[in-house]
Amino acid sequence: MNNTIDFTLDGRPAQAEPGESLWAVAQRMGVDIPHLCHKPGLPSAGNCRACVVEVAGERVLAPSCCRAPQAGMQVQTRTPRVRRAQRTVLELLQADAPATASLKVNSELVQWGQRLGVQATRFGGRGASQAAAMVAGPDRSHPALAVNLGACI
Repeated sequence: MNNTIDFTLDGRPAQAEPGESLWAVAQRMGVDIPHLCHKPGLPSAGNCRACVVEVAGERVLAPSCCRAPQAGMQVQTRTPRVRRAQRTVLELLQADAPATASLKVNSELVQWGQRLGVQATRFGGRGASQAAAMVAGPDRSHPALAVNLGACI
């Protein structure tokens, strides 16, 4: 008995194994989808939203790393809407990254930004308030919680 799930990816027939994500199928088919929070051996959470795709008939874009294909699903990875959303996510993440001098040229964030044509962020950077928070150090005012505003979460 064949348990594969048949759907289309960028107009091409695709098959997924049960439990496989849209992102995993795309990778197997040679379709590159930006991804930042997906790491082998860790559960996919879809937190970064860089891997969004468009599913026909759905109002919102779906994170491909944690979305399972369904029979007959039609998925697009490169529509203008998808690319615009991916670029915006990368711009926001770059704006929240530490100063550009410390942002490594070979980082995944920079590489995906270059591949998708993100030149510069339209959004304000971390600025003086972020620098002050990093200098001030962690907030240990609560006995059960230490907040480090300069750390990436």
